[in-house]
Amino acid sequence: DGTVLAHNEQWYAAELGMTAVVVADPDDGPAFASPTVSTCLPSVGMNAAGAAQAIMSLTARDDGVGIPRVAVSRSSLQARDPVEAVARAATPGRAGGYAHLVAFPGGRRFTVETSATGHAMVEGSAHTNHYLDPALAARSPEPGPGSLSRLRRVTELIEERAPGGPEGAMEVLRDHDGPGQPICLHADPAQG
Repeated sequence: DGTVLAHNEQWYAAELGMTAVVVADPDDGPAFASPTVSTCLPSVGMNAAGAAQAIMSLTARDDGVGIPRVAVSRSSLQARDPVEAVARAATPGRAGGYAHLVAFPGGRRFTVETSATGHAMVEGSAHTNHYLDPALAARSPEPGPGSLSRLRRVTELIEERAPGGPEGAMEVLRDHDGPGQPICLHADPAQG
């Protein structure tokens, strides 16, 4: 239907040789495909219901003992609709949180921001590694300048270019311009 969700990972260079795509057909929900590193559970990708999920790491003062957030994101990768996406991302007993940027057929997209004890839905097409919901932001450390500059730049590019389709989304993710930390962290822009 034309809905695109684009996500980049700023993995460590040592992990580049350990990347894989996991394709799974579990008994308890839709099949999914997820690019990941060999040391992590699948947490980003798309599923057979047409839903896609990207994950951004977040830190809050209520992080603690509980269900590892990557186990929560693995579960939410199988959400069939927006209601299920929120319910799975907000699973009680989480140790910490992520920003779950989700997209569904028909163009519906939003972010479920989670901490260990709270969650909020945030509308919009872009997210980086800090809370946007005011109540959750009040529970977290100050956002890092890299996350702030990347969010400003990606928002600017989306508004400026209205990137349509996969190639337009990839142009945004390959961006090395703008003040502060670039969206793409390749040392050599020719690698992007």
